[in-house]
Amino acid sequence: MNIKNIKLSIILLAGYFFIFPQTAHAVIPPDFIFNIGSQVTQFFSIVVIFFTAIFGIFFNFFKTASQLAKHRKIFLVSAIMFIICSALLIAYFYAMYKQKAEYQKWLVESQKYSIQQNDNSSFDIASTNQINDKLQITNQEFKNAIDSKINNFIVLDARENIEYENGYFPGSLRIRFADLRDGQWDKLPKDKIVYVICWSGIRGKEAVEFLRTKNVRAFYLENGASGWVEFGGAWIGGIKFLERYTDKKYKIVFNTDEVRKMAKEGVILVDTREPDKFKKWHISGSVNIPIMYTPTSNIEIVFGQVPIKSRVITVCDGYVNCFDAKITGVELEKRGHQFLGRYNKPWEYGK
Repeated sequence: MNIKNIKLSIILLAGYFFIFPQTAHAVIPPDFIFNIGSQVTQFFSIVVIFFTAIFGIFFNFFKTASQLAKHRKIFLVSAIMFIICSALLIAYFYAMYKQKAEYQKWLVESQKYSIQQNDNSSFDIASTNQINDKLQITNQEFKNAIDSKINNFIVLDARENIEYENGYFPGSLRIRFADLRDGQWDKLPKDKIVYVICWSGIRGKEAVEFLRTKNVRAFYLENGASGWVEFGGAWIGGIKFLERYTDKKYKIVFNTDEVRKMAKEGVILVDTREPDKFKKWHISGSVNIPIMYTPTSNIEIVFGQVPIKSRVITVCDGYVNCFDAKITGVELEKRGHQFLGRYNKPWEYGK
């Protein structure tokens, strides 16, 4: 084995990654995997070629300046392993950087194209009888209330079925947010404080704003169940969605060209955005399943829009409804459909 053969082998290896790029998987908030695989594999190949060139330049020098001739094969194998491992490590950090960059870019785009909901789905807190201007409580305040043993409050879990099945606060009362808005808020005790738990605090704030319009003394936990568990608070079961649903389809986000192609092949696009967003604009042929805005009494009717045993991609355009899209995907699977992943740039589809 000579240096020319070694260099040729490395170049062929690098060429393989150029010709057969693989998708890179790196998880970033909100657990999206953007399709940047070809960029990462090309970057990996460039790093390999760079290290190979450096190795070739210095090989002869080290060969004459040391006892390298006696251990030539070992040195060559070690050098090849060093080049490949270094390239993999550098490519990994490059992938993480690219994922974060793509996510930040998507945040800007999604905010630009996001359409605000109309007054039919919002709550005018300023016009209601405010019991207390403060809407949230901290984890420490919540813990103090629990430790006090004073029976003057209840804990309301406003999350979805799948979230609750994964884990919950001990002794909590569960009413989905959509069901609260559908009239089930009336089941809440009138003489107690209501502490609302959701996943991150966003949904909890909406629920509290709604309950305040009904003169319910409600507060939401500042960072939701996620922040509470990180704080070390009491919890039964799991809290992280992806620890239960680990398949890559629950994280992957397709690009526009891929979605167009699959839609032509018969894949159903399920738009999980808020009803008002869907009414104002949506991809032609898609169906709307806004799970967090659909009361339990209508859930099966709404899911019935999707033909039996369909292949589906859920559509979203923002942080919150892209979380909805993930939950909706799992619910579709439970009903016998094949969930492929999500699409988060619907504004590009018609261009």
